[in-house]
Order: sequence, then structure tokens, then C-alpha cells
Amino acid sequence: IVLQILDPAELHLNLEGPALLEDMETGHQLHIDPKVAEKQYKKKLNAHIQHLEQFASSNDIQYHLVATDQPLELALLKILKTYSA
Repeated sequence: IVLQILDPAELHLNLEGPALLEDMETGHQLHIDPKVAEKQYKKKLNAHIQHLEQFASSNDIQYHLVATDQPLELALLKILKTYSA
């Protein structure tokens, strides 16, 4: 099983205005204007998600996207139900 866990802000890029984003893993900082970047960001994110889904599927691995605003126990219950179906 592959669980991709994303914050709703990562999924929707809901920023009020220009912001400074910092990669939590590398510390890399990026100034961003969401009005300019939103369309390209969503396109690249969707392509990345599709790539992960296709890779998982081609290797007989279940892929699940879980948003951090969803209770983890509900997400896990939903995943477990796919095994009993």
C-alpha cells in the first residue's frame, strides 16, 4: 500500500496572496504569487499524482491519497474496506 498524505493547502494552493514557501525536507525557500503559479502548480501536482497511481497500479500496489484534514482512522477504514470488497 502506498499512502500519499497531503495537506489541503498542497492540494488546492489556497494562498491569500504572495507568500514565501519552505520545503520542510530541504529548507529550500520559494517566493510565490498564487495568481501566477496556481494553474501550473495544479497541472504538475495532478501529473505527479497520476504518475504515482500508474506506477503503483503497474506494480500491483494500492495507491491512496489522504488529505490531512481527514481523520486518519476514517481514511484507514476506507482503505481496509477495499480489501473486503
